Amino acid sequence: MFDFDEIVGRYNKKEITLNEMIDIVCSHLSDSYIPKVYKSTSKMTTEEWENARRDSIGGSDQATILGIETYGRTQRGLFFDKKGIMPVNPKAKNIAVLDSGHLLEQTVADIFYTKTALIPYEIKAMFEHPLFPHIRCNIDRFLRYSGHKEPMGILECKTTHEFNTSWEEEGVPFHYYLQVQTYLSTLNMDTGYIACLFVPVQARYMAASLYQLSKAFEKMPVKVANDICDSMLAVAKTDSEIEPYIKMFLHLIIGEFYIPRNMLKPFTDELSKKFVYKKIERDKEIEKEILSKDISFWYEYIEKNHMPPLIESGDACAELLNSYLPPKTGEIRIKATPAMEDKLNELATLEKQKKMFKGKLDEIEAAKKELYTDFIEALDGHSKGVLILSDGKEHTLSNASRNSRSTNYKLLEEGYPEAFEAAVKKSTSSPSFKISGI
Repeated sequence: MFDFDEIVGRYNKKEITLNEMIDIVCSHLSDSYIPKVYKSTSKMTTEEWENARRDSIGGSDQATILGIETYGRTQRGLFFDKKGIMPVNPKAKNIAVLDSGHLLEQTVADIFYTKTALIPYEIKAMFEHPLFPHIRCNIDRFLRYSGHKEPMGILECKTTHEFNTSWEEEGVPFHYYLQVQTYLSTLNMDTGYIACLFVPVQARYMAASLYQLSKAFEKMPVKVANDICDSMLAVAKTDSEIEPYIKMFLHLIIGEFYIPRNMLKPFTDELSKKFVYKKIERDKEIEKEILSKDISFWYEYIEKNHMPPLIESGDACAELLNSYLPPKTGEIRIKATPAMEDKLNELATLEKQKKMFKGKLDEIEAAKKELYTDFIEALDGHSKGVLILSDGKEHTLSNASRNSRSTNYKLLEEGYPEAFEAAVKKSTSSPSFKISGI
């Protein structure tokens, strides 16, 4: 009988190393273990859900733990989140995307059903990995065959913007692939699907607004529902591309107030024109890598309260540090460490290279402008023209002027203070780091 607590006890007593603990846990991946329900989510409060998420590793954390940078997330940022120091997305810059995703989850499931005949259904529970209890997950939908009660797989529902080509070019984005593999491992299942609906940007923001409205009412009054219908449809009719989305959103929120369930298929058919789904089979090698990295991350960093190193891109690390370190007044004097002096020398070298390349670029641009003169003369004052080569190929020539405007903010503020206050929004950008003298 597998007993994780017993293994952890041996590790804490230093009877086994961390690598040995990982090997023991991973050796049981071939066992017929039973999925474990951590908690029902049907009545779980937001605070309870956040606490459960913070005290565990979720499917969306996997790419970060494996050292793959997604959406600017870093291992240290994830550490801060799990320790309750700061949330993993402190600026909540993707809130509209997240809200629209929540609202459209059922829509994605409905379309998937029309395309596969696999029946999606929801189990409102948070599941825990039987071999490593710090992995927890919420499954969007389980899947079953018609006439069967037992699940045959799972479905992860996603939405993205209409111009995202990565799903056609690359298949399933790798961080989503890791997410599904984590869920399959947790549930000890072999088959998963991921489905994605491509949504116009305007529709995503409307969906987010409606989602927030839906959370404001336990049961939306009929009058409120009708007012929302009227206003949203008025907007939708100005853009035929987003009209079916708005109708679907309204149904999801107010149900029978607007679209009866038996009338949904035409809207589902319209939405499914920009829809993809992929089958994902369980991969034991990936699964072992995920479990190994998760155990290592949890016991090397979370349990020991030791911050992970900053290994991601400079932009992501700088943004994290600027978010974590509150701004302070005054000037601080810092005694340089040998490592800092080495990095300063590297920075000076890079700066010299940058100046050298800039000089080369300036020379290239000057040479290009000399070559332009014959073509400008040939245009004979026209802003556009077509150059026809001897082999029949054509190139468009353009020599159009650009109109630009500049704003004298000081004059506007002094002369029209009320208009300035109403029209000009002030914001503070992230700090821009510089070092003098290099």
